[in-house]
Amino acid sequence: ASTVSYWLSKGASPEKLLLGFPTYGRTFRLTSSLMGPGAPTNGPADAGPYTRDAGYWSYYE
Repeated sequence: ASTVSYWLSKGASPEKLLLGFPTYGRTFRLTSSLMGPGAPTNGPADAGPYTRDAGYWSYYE
């Protein structure tokens, strides 16, 4: 929290500060063999074995 206080005292916008960070990623089903940014997708990928939510995988899955 002292790091956040430091940046606030230096004039950082509170809306742009992140105290924690997510440990999951979004997943998508690709529609072709293209894998770069902007590759075509067709909805979320299968659910992970732990998150059990299509389109989301935690860092340990």
